[in-house]
This record gives sequence, C-alpha cells and structure tokens, in this order.
Amino acid sequence: MTFHCNQKQVRYVNIFRPGSASMIQVCEVKVFAATPITGVNVVALGGVAEASSQFSVNHGPSLAIDGKADGSCLAL
Repeated sequence: MTFHCNQKQVRYVNIFRPGSASMIQVCEVKVFAATPITGVNVVALGGVAEASSQFSVNHGPSLAIDGKADGSCLAL
C-alpha cells in the first residue's frame, strides 16, 4: 500500500538505532494517518515486516505488526 503525506509518497516505516553493538526489541509498531483513510483500518495488518537480525525463530519481525498490543513479543 502506498500513501501520500504532505506531497510525499510514503510506503515504508524504518526503525533505526545507531551503533554497531546496539540492540532494540520492538514488540508492536502502529502507524496512524492524521486524516482517516476510507476503507483502511490498520494499515500494517497483512503487511510484511523485515529485520536485519532476530533473537530467535520465535521472535520474528512479523510479530511487530500482528495487531497484538499485549506487550508480548513471543510467538504464541
């Protein structure tokens, strides 16, 4: 899905943490539009999430956009 934001076309959300020895744990990412988009409820659901690395196969990047905001990052 592609969106336009202040004349800019937006398609991806990137999360970076600088530093070579840095680690970040992301349990859920939600992206909202300032103006509601007709016919779109939660944009990321059904999307594809990628990570440069992951802790284990039970902690895959797709868990960041699964819609579960219970604070758990585990595949249950």
